[in-house]
Amino acid sequence: MKTPTKHPCSQAGTWAAVLLLATLAVGARGAEAPANEALAKLLAVAGDEPLATIAFPDLRRLPQILNASAVGKVYYDEQYGGGREAAEKMLADWTGADVKALWDALLPQLTGPAALVLTQAPAEKPGDPPQLRATLLLAVIDAEGAEAVKQSWPKAAPQAASPFAFVKLDARPAKELTEAAAWSKETAATPGFLRVRMRPRALRQALKGIDKAALPPWLEQLKAVAEPSLERATLDSEPEGTAFVDHVTLELAEKAEGAFPALLKALRAKPRPWNNLMAALPGGQEMSLLAQADFKTLGEALNVGMQALERELRGKKWTRNHGEEEETSAPGRFDFITGPLSGAFGLAGGLTLTGEPHIVSVAATNGVKPDDLRASLIEKLGLLGGEFQTKEKSARIGDHAPIASAFQGRGLMPAPVIGLSEGWVWLCSNTTAYNDLTLAFASSKVMASDPLPPPVLKSPEAAEPAKPDAKDAPGASAFRLDVNLNAVLPMVYAAWLLSPEGPKIGGWKVPETLLPKNPGLFNKRFGHFLAELARDGNTIRGAARGPLPGVGLAPVAFMAACAQALEDLQEHRAAELRERAKLLNELKTPEAPVPPAPVPEPGK
Repeated sequence: MKTPTKHPCSQAGTWAAVLLLATLAVGARGAEAPANEALAKLLAVAGDEPLATIAFPDLRRLPQILNASAVGKVYYDEQYGGGREAAEKMLADWTGADVKALWDALLPQLTGPAALVLTQAPAEKPGDPPQLRATLLLAVIDAEGAEAVKQSWPKAAPQAASPFAFVKLDARPAKELTEAAAWSKETAATPGFLRVRMRPRALRQALKGIDKAALPPWLEQLKAVAEPSLERATLDSEPEGTAFVDHVTLELAEKAEGAFPALLKALRAKPRPWNNLMAALPGGQEMSLLAQADFKTLGEALNVGMQALERELRGKKWTRNHGEEEETSAPGRFDFITGPLSGAFGLAGGLTLTGEPHIVSVAATNGVKPDDLRASLIEKLGLLGGEFQTKEKSARIGDHAPIASAFQGRGLMPAPVIGLSEGWVWLCSNTTAYNDLTLAFASSKVMASDPLPPPVLKSPEAAEPAKPDAKDAPGASAFRLDVNLNAVLPMVYAAWLLSPEGPKIGGWKVPETLLPKNPGLFNKRFGHFLAELARDGNTIRGAARGPLPGVGLAPVAFMAACAQALEDLQEHRAAELRERAKLLNELKTPEAPVPPAPVPEPGK
C-alpha cells in the first residue's frame, strides 16, 4: 500500500475524524438495531456498488458503544478535561460546524441505517475529468424528518475544504426504501455495528483520472488505501465489553504484483497450531509475534529487507561509513542465515524500566545440525564484521552452549546472544534475555503455559474458534500478534512524549493541548490487543480484538509498511551499485564445507 507524503492539514484531518466519533458520544440514547434488510435498501440508493462504503445498521448505537469503550472512558476521564475541550475545538475548526449541535438535530429523525458512500460521478461536460462524489445516506422517519435533516445540515461554500462542503446529504424516508441490490444485501448480511467495504483497485483507477484540485487535502489520503493488488477489502466491527472485535477480508487480484501481495502470499495456507512455537518462547512477556510463512518466496526483496535490518542493528555510524559498499548489497549475503530456516518464527519481549529492549526471537530450522550451524554462524557473521564466540560456561539449551557477541552496540540487539538446539535457533537481545529464556525452559514457564486471551480468528474447518491447546486440528492463523497494552502503552506513551522531536504522527506534530499529562490515565484500561491473519489462496482473512474499531487492519498495515519499505529500498538503491555487487558475488570461489567448531576442553 502506497503511503503518500503527509500534509499537516491532512494529518490533522485524520485525527479530527477519530475525535468526531468520540464527540458523538455526547447525548447518547439507547435503541434497538433495525433489521439488516433496512440497511440493504438504504445502500441500494447508491446504485451500482460504490468505490468505498462505511455503513452502520443503526447509527444511533454509535454513541452508546463508544461511551462504553476503553477509549471513551479515557476521553471522558476528569484528568483529560482540557484535552477533550481542545479536541472538540479542533473538530469544529476542521469541519467548520458544531458537530454536537448537528448530532442533536439529526438524532430524533433517524430510524437507524446510515452509510457514507464514495462513488465516481460522470463528467459534467464532454472532455472534463470524472469526479468523486461522497454521499451520506440516512434513513429517516418521514418526509418531514428528511426536510428537518436537510435544514440542519451545515451550509458550506462549494470551494471550501471542509467535509461538509464535499459530502452531500441524501435523507430518505424509511417507507420509501423498497428495493435492495445484490451487493447491498451482501453488505447488510454480515455482523457488526460498523461495516466498511472498499474496492481499492477500482478506486486507484478512479483517482488516476480525477483532477487533484477537485479533492480536498483530507481526502488525498485515499491514495494510501488504493492498493492496486487488492480487488476488495472489507471490515466488520462489533463491541465486546470495553473493546472491539474486527473481522477483515482482503481479496488479492489474480495477477497481483509487488512486495505487499508477495508478503501476504508468503503466509502458509495451511498453518499448524502454535503449540510448538509457543513452547519455544518464554512466558509472561509484554508482547509476542508468531508467524508461519515462506519468506524465501520474496527473492530479491528478502535480501533487501535483510540489508535494512542489518543497518538498523548496526546503527547510523556503520550505515554511514559502510552501508553503501558493494559487499553490503551483494545478493546472497544472508543466505547462510535464511537458508537453514523452515518458515516458523516467533518473537517475544518488551522494554525494561530503563527503556532497554528485552527481546527473544526464535526460528525453526530445517534439519541442520546445531554444531554445523554454530560453525557457519561464527565464521560468516565474522566475515560481516560481527565477532561471535561460543560461551561454554553459559547456561545451555539441552547440550548446546550459546554463541555471544564480542561487541556492544545499540538498538534492538545491543549485545546479541544466539541459542541453538535440535530444530531451533534463538536470537536474544542480550545475555539477560538469553538467561531468562533458559530459566523459562528449566521452570516450564513458557508462552504455551500462559493464560492467553481466546483467539479471534475462526478456523475455516470448524464452526468454533481454534483452541490454543489443540494438538491435531489445523491452526486458524499464520500470523499472530499479542500485546499487553496495560503494560506497554504507559511506557510507550511516556517515551513518545520525551522523544527528541516531540510527539508526532507521521509528519504532524500533535498539539500539546491534546496530550494527557499523566501516562497513568492508560493504566489497566485496555487489556490485550490480539490480531491474527490467515490465507486461503488469494483471500486473506484477519481478526483482531483491541481498543478501537478498525484495529483488525493493524497487521495488514504493518505488512503494508514493510512492503513499502522494501519497495523504497529497491527503488532508491543505485542500479550501478547492484550490478557491481552482482559481479562481486559471481567472482567469489565456491566455499568448502565448514567443519564443526572445536569444543574447548572444560576449564579452558
